[in-house]
Amino acid sequence: MEAVGDCEERGTRAFAVHEVHKIACLDLRLANTDRNGANILVRQRPESERKAGEAELELIPIDHGYTLPHTLQDVSFEWEYWHQAEAPFEPATLQYIASLDSHADVRTLAAAGIELPPECARVLHCCTALLQRGAAAGLSPAAIAAILTRRNETSMSDLEKMVNVACRAAAAAGKNGNGSAAAEREADDGRDHVFLHELRGLLDEYLAELREDCLLDQLA
Repeated sequence: MEAVGDCEERGTRAFAVHEVHKIACLDLRLANTDRNGANILVRQRPESERKAGEAELELIPIDHGYTLPHTLQDVSFEWEYWHQAEAPFEPATLQYIASLDSHADVRTLAAAGIELPPECARVLHCCTALLQRGAAAGLSPAAIAAILTRRNETSMSDLEKMVNVACRAAAAAGKNGNGSAAAEREADDGRDHVFLHELRGLLDEYLAELREDCLLDQLA
């Protein structure tokens, strides 16, 4: 990709909110564990290419070898601390987020010869659910990232805690008893359904409590 540098080489204030948010949507979905300034290129759009109101500087994400991990332990986003990440999502971005379908994405990858391990597919489902519910609740990218990333190495993120609870619920769902491969696949599908149902419920409860806390803070 043609570029005039990367985000590590320049200040971030010149970047448009939409350009940062498109990186945020990608990274939140993929649970990126290596999003630093050096793997976001900066391209200068020629005036002839720019539509009305379009940003002069385009951000181009590269280097995605550490995405869709099997756990959420090492998720990290440099943009989480940029001022653009504090801004709410624009209506067009909210519409895009609402249209996401992580199960369709897994099928698309499989059709292209990329078979995600079950634990990595589960991370995609978890992070997409968080992004969709967080955005619908009015959270900014930074606020959603704070649910997903750890504050320190030894403390689990809030999403990790919810995933653990959902995993226990899925494990308790039981197995088919005959031990056949077909029965095991059916049992796995059932556990995945229980897991996602439980996680979505936990996310809804968490976000409702978050909204309540925000209202109480405003009244204080």
